[in-house]
Amino acid sequence: MILQCVNIPISIEYRGYIFTGNQKDVFLEQFEMEGICIPYSCRSGFCATCKVKILSGSAVSLTGKITVIAPASILTCTSIPCGNVQLE
Repeated sequence: MILQCVNIPISIEYRGYIFTGNQKDVFLEQFEMEGICIPYSCRSGFCATCKVKILSGSAVSLTGKITVIAPASILTCTSIPCGNVQLE
């Protein structure tokens, strides 16, 4: 099942830093817009350098068109949030 994400402002928390994000840009791009630096390399989902853990909330993986629900790991370069999320 794929969740339909509505493009409204959401809360993204990453390692204690909380900011307002959206449901249209991948996590990595939103981190960059906020000045948050995380490791990455390929930006296409192959290297897994940008993998983080979802502690709460859900995301949609654009590569597999699947919904990932916490607790799980996602690639920030190919996943978009689907509502408020907490990441580690």
